[in-house]
Amino acid sequence: EKDVGADDVLWPEVIEMPVKVLPQNSTQCLRPTLKYHGPHFKPAIVVRTNPESLEAFQTKQSPMPVGTVVIKEKHEEEDASDAANEFGAMIKREPGYDPEHGDWEYVYGRISPGVTLERGKLANCIACHEAYAKDRDYLFRSYLQDKGDLAQARSGR
Repeated sequence: EKDVGADDVLWPEVIEMPVKVLPQNSTQCLRPTLKYHGPHFKPAIVVRTNPESLEAFQTKQSPMPVGTVVIKEKHEEEDASDAANEFGAMIKREPGYDPEHGDWEYVYGRISPGVTLERGKLANCIACHEAYAKDRDYLFRSYLQDKGDLAQARSGR
C-alpha cells in the first residue's frame, strides 16, 4: 500500500505547465481558517501522479486502478515558481474502502505555517468531488481534455 510521502515530489507532472485556477476555486479546498486574497494572488496547481498511473490518468481512464495516487500541489504564483505550502491528494483504495464514493481516500496537508495532515474519508473533499466529478471517478481532470481526446482518437476508442 503506497502512501503520500516526501519523495512524491519527484513523480511526473500530468501536464507540462501549472494549471491556473480562479482564486475562489483555489480556496474551496482550504481549511476554513485559511484565506488568500488580493490583487497579487494568482493561484495555480501542479498535479502529479505515481508513475504507474500516469497514462491511465492522462487518458482519463475511469475507474482508475487501485493504488493510483494523485497529488495536487497548491501554489500562490501562477507559474508555480513558489514552494507549495499546501497539497491535496487522493489515493484509490481496494474495493470496500468507501464504495459510496469511489473507494478514494482523501489527504489534505499544509507544510507552512505549521505542518498539518488530515486524511481519510474527508467530508469536505467528498462533497465537492461527488457534486462535480462523480461521473469521472471523482477526478476533475478538465485540464486534460485535449490530451485525453487525442489519446482516445489514437487508440480508436
